[in-house]
Amino acid sequence: MILMLVLTLTDLYLQENSLSGPLSSLSNLSNLQTTYFGRNNFTSVPSTAFSDFTSLQKLSLFNNPSLSPWPFPTDLTQSSTLSDLDFGSTGITGDLPDIFDSFPSLQNLRLSYNNLTGALLKSLASSSIINLWLNNQQNGLSGTIELRGNKLIGVVPSSLMALPSLKNVSLDNNELQGPEPVFDKGVQVAVGFGYPSRFAELWKGNDPCT
Repeated sequence: MILMLVLTLTDLYLQENSLSGPLSSLSNLSNLQTTYFGRNNFTSVPSTAFSDFTSLQKLSLFNNPSLSPWPFPTDLTQSSTLSDLDFGSTGITGDLPDIFDSFPSLQNLRLSYNNLTGALLKSLASSSIINLWLNNQQNGLSGTIELRGNKLIGVVPSSLMALPSLKNVSLDNNELQGPEPVFDKGVQVAVGFGYPSRFAELWKGNDPCT
């Protein structure tokens, strides 16, 4: 009877319990929908820990800093209903697999405070993700971020202009406002920031350009 109840389990909350040792594989719990393991002291994650989670919607391992380095689990692509995934501060290392367009329901993805390397993935652009946290990687990510053509509004932040490793900037086809940003001489800047496109689009009177 107990085994049957476990196999039909849909919600598992084990956060903040000072649990330690290897995380047990949960591959037999195919009915799990919500699983929280955050703020514990697990030491490792088995390669099949998240296999066959076909009903999973929310998964959090947040703040398990004792975990040995491990790669992002590609088995999670079997979880087509996954909407919230929190692997912040869990020891994930290396390049992320380019699979995030394989999560049709994923909206919130937190991977901050890990040791991710490499460039941002093309699949992130075509994914359903709304909120993405990649901050505070130990070695830092590399590559490019596409910011043009996103209908960004407001003023270009001074922190962008102060990035020490920035090489190329393209912010055209947005709805930015304020003074045109000034970058370091070593930064290649694409012309055509589109100022003041937002003003022009909202203009209701005569042609603002005449």
